[in-house]
Amino acid sequence: MANPFKPIQEAKKDQRLIRVLYPHKIGGFAPLKISRIFLTVKNLFGKKYFNGRKSEHQEFLTGFTLIELLVVIAILGVMMSLVLLSWREVQMRTRDTRRVSDVQTLQKALAMYQVQHTSYPPAADETKIDGADAMSQTLRGENLLNSSVKDPINAVSDGVNYIYTYQSADGVSYLIKYCLETDSIQGKSKGCGNEATP
Repeated sequence: MANPFKPIQEAKKDQRLIRVLYPHKIGGFAPLKISRIFLTVKNLFGKKYFNGRKSEHQEFLTGFTLIELLVVIAILGVMMSLVLLSWREVQMRTRDTRRVSDVQTLQKALAMYQVQHTSYPPAADETKIDGADAMSQTLRGENLLNSSVKDPINAVSDGVNYIYTYQSADGVSYLIKYCLETDSIQGKSKGCGNEATP
């Protein structure tokens, strides 16, 4: 036959536990009501979140297991890798957009120079455009170029020399070469096979 006093005994046991865990709160609440709240929480969450102690009291388990921590760390690592890859891709696309814009700026300046002088700035050999080159200085001297134009990287990166080059052997035409990091620009390709002419 079931013990009719068992619920009362359990409530008193939990009440003693609450006095140990939360002695500063007992004055504000009735111990029996707190016991009922504790029992309700225990029934909702089950025994998974409670652990027996050597004494008669019980306590909440607030920690994680080693496996749970490893899983969380692995998930965070994957998420960080995806974020970094995405951010790197955005930076590469941004630099490519600037490169195309720089070349268009150079083309407009060269077109205005050609109108004024009926020829383009001479450069028999392929010359690096870095702001200190003869072509850039000539365009700035004519107030056709407001500032120096050069590749956003302007150095070797991942085995690729990211620079702009200019050549005009006869002054009748010119050739600008530049490299892109992605295929994001319509009509352009990744690599150093991109060229601009009049």
